Amino acid sequence: MIIGDFTAGEGRDYEAQICLWGREGVRLVLTLAEDGSGKEESLEAHLPEVQRELQWLEQAFPTVARALLQDGMAALAEDWVSGAQRAEEETQDCYVMEDGQKVFLPVTEKAFCQSLYPDGVQLSFEDGWDHPAMDIYLCCCPDYFAGHCIVVSADRDHQVVCDGLAG
Repeated sequence: MIIGDFTAGEGRDYEAQICLWGREGVRLVLTLAEDGSGKEESLEAHLPEVQRELQWLEQAFPTVARALLQDGMAALAEDWVSGAQRAEEETQDCYVMEDGQKVFLPVTEKAFCQSLYPDGVQLSFEDGWDHPAMDIYLCCCPDYFAGHCIVVSADRDHQVVCDGLAG
């Protein structure tokens, strides 16, 4: 990643498109620490910290998936699915989601984890370059949560927590 990959956003924000977990075009919003210097110089000087966090995230899918399962997100997906329109033509317990895809119950943990894909990442260094905080926005295909995304946060020690649904 080079400084040319980023475009200036509002305030101390920069934006870029990244590849994460095999998905191209994932939106990255980077919030810089306020250090009194110009934004571009600050970003260029701290690209290694940004790259370090993104490298960790690239390897963190099992950790993220485990946090979601421990928080009961697969069961919540099944609850949402069972509230969708029933597919009457199917002999098994099947529902049609808002995106038109059919989902058969139960929603297994494996199926849930395979449905996850990253939609966006917010990486913040507002509390300093040695205190990164990250929010990861995940969607599912099929869309178990009717257009809502799952928000997962990771602190500077890379402790991952599911923050529930947004949108």
